[in-house]
Amino acid sequence: MLKALELAWAAGMIDADGSIVIVKSQGPRNRTPAYTPRVAVEIREEKVCLRLQKIFGCGHIRRHNKRNPNHSNTYIWTACSRDAESVVKQFYPYLFVKQERAKLICDFYQLPQVKSRKLGVPIELIVLREIIYDKICALNKKGVSNKGITEVESC
Repeated sequence: MLKALELAWAAGMIDADGSIVIVKSQGPRNRTPAYTPRVAVEIREEKVCLRLQKIFGCGHIRRHNKRNPNHSNTYIWTACSRDAESVVKQFYPYLFVKQERAKLICDFYQLPQVKSRKLGVPIELIVLREIIYDKICALNKKGVSNKGITEVESC
């Protein structure tokens, strides 16, 4: 029961003050792009980040010092890659606003994994990764709402 309450609280924090994204970076010498799922919360109170880290047993916390003296410093809790997948699967049933983004992270990890970097990434897999990346980017644009969420699916 307590774990369910903690996950519901964490989902509320992520819905309100968090982000669920896939970061795309280009490898050296124009190699295949790398896609890194990421879940993060940025907030003024460090204890919120410490609690997220305790609930999920993963993630990193860093302090973000604001340059403008009129702004408060913040703390950022971040879970990346497989940690992001694990976190999303745990809080997914409790999300309301960002549930579709979380589902895309789950979809990303359902794609086949590359067994050998020497063989390269098949173009079909790159295309599928790019489709998921584009969908999550579209959802994360300012002003996009998640109208039509009617029921909780499983991730």
